Amino acid sequence: MSCSITDKQSFIVCELEPEANCAQGLGIAERAILMIRFKVLLRGPKEKGRGYYFRTLQCRLSPFDSTYLADSSPFNLNICIASGEQSTNNHAYVEIPLTRERVSAIERLRESKDVRLRLDFDLALEELFQLQINPMQYWLVHSDW
Repeated sequence: MSCSITDKQSFIVCELEPEANCAQGLGIAERAILMIRFKVLLRGPKEKGRGYYFRTLQCRLSPFDSTYLADSSPFNLNICIASGEQSTNNHAYVEIPLTRERVSAIERLRESKDVRLRLDFDLALEELFQLQINPMQYWLVHSDW
């Protein structure tokens, strides 16, 4: 299972791949947490003089029918990547809090068998534009998605 996230021009800016043995349950019954670790590949835009500031990654858990069971806590990436560059040595931890009601809903879906759940990801980023004023360079932030 892997996931890719594209920009407005359908260029892949983020790829997520779960690591081996990446999911584990933590906490106590009243405050259980499902934690999943991902390897993250981030890419800057193709156009020169631009960049992306990757802010946060968040996901929603659902049983493939768009009925969301839980939202993860936002994971702060805080990585800036210029055009033509990429960052390959990143990891993200997605923590999904599961209340008793959410665990019960998953158990009802499971019916004593394996259950497959869907993760929908949201990536918050800002688009950067480079302004060249000799001899210094400045980045201008444009955030519309």
